[in-house]
Amino acid sequence: ENMRQNFISLVSHEMRTPLVAAMQYLELMGGNIVGALNTEQTRIVNRMKSRLSDLLALIDRWLELARIEDHQVTDDFETFDFSPVVKEALEIIKPLADEKKIKIRDMSGDDVKLNGDRNMIKEIIVNLVSNGIKYNREGGEVTVQKKQESGFIVIDISDTGFGIPEEELGRIGKEFYRVKREGLAVGFGLGLAIVKKILDIHNGRLEIKSAVDQGSTFRMYLPISTAVIGKTAAASCNCSRESNKKGG
Repeated sequence: ENMRQNFISLVSHEMRTPLVAAMQYLELMGGNIVGALNTEQTRIVNRMKSRLSDLLALIDRWLELARIEDHQVTDDFETFDFSPVVKEALEIIKPLADEKKIKIRDMSGDDVKLNGDRNMIKEIIVNLVSNGIKYNREGGEVTVQKKQESGFIVIDISDTGFGIPEEELGRIGKEFYRVKREGLAVGFGLGLAIVKKILDIHNGRLEIKSAVDQGSTFRMYLPISTAVIGKTAAASCNCSRESNKKGG
């Protein structure tokens, strides 16, 4: 555990800081602040910036995963409305959808209350819908649907994308694993790992259904707010008592 914490510190400070500094120098060069660049020099600087951006994104995602693993937040959970979280998440993702001409259909319906970390739940929606956009065909669709089932809220995020081979479904969500297929967006394989960690913290789970060239559905289960469950249980208990009285 000490080695792990030291490594997190190393990555966050000793590696990320000089990379950010290098990126800032490249920004100066690319903006011709320290002298004009010719066409070839500009191309090289832009490629360097792109590679550094990828590396910084990888480090940030890895640190986020480590943070979530260490995040003991159950005592600080709050009860919140789910529908506004979906709307906020979709607003964040809208530019990515517009760029790829992907239609997002929000069919999450009436509101329901959840008990948990609001920002983490929003992160799940952003991750799953973003995947549905990235691994979709231009002009495709991503649909968000919701229902209640045995004390859980069930959210389906479905896409019309390329799908996942059956033999790879069991490995989806493992750190740094991603489906390799020509023409698919490049990623680090951390998005779904983060989703699964957040769901673990919230006593939820993720199910994936997919077929090649038929799209995918990512179904997540989240416990409904304990306050709502408690109220429902109490009402059910009162009804039972009334029935017993009448029966007696």
